[in-house]
Amino acid sequence: MLETHSNPDTPNFHRGAAENDPRPFLAMARTVVVHCHTLQVVSFQRFEARFAQDERRQGSFDAERIAQIRAGQVPDAWARAQPLDLHVPILTVNTTKGCAPGLDAIVAFIRSATEER
Repeated sequence: MLETHSNPDTPNFHRGAAENDPRPFLAMARTVVVHCHTLQVVSFQRFEARFAQDERRQGSFDAERIAQIRAGQVPDAWARAQPLDLHVPILTVNTTKGCAPGLDAIVAFIRSATEER
């Protein structure tokens, strides 16, 4: 069982496969990656709750993903979620209980990493 898991509601940018998508834009801005993760069980609970609360999701493949997870299978996209290798500063944020590090530290990281030198 995976210990951590990225948010399944964000686009699945797979490390080693999706770096070329944002690469042309890196020269246009000072870029950082804030990679959020949580325990797999927490991620699933959140995913399932959002599915139950949002009728627009009823037409998606989320029900199939939920059945797959209940059967003990981790969707491939969830298992492979890692920050892209873009050679930019990366901050990993644990969102299991709030944010760790906290919002002030996240903002400080972004400001520090993106300030002009």
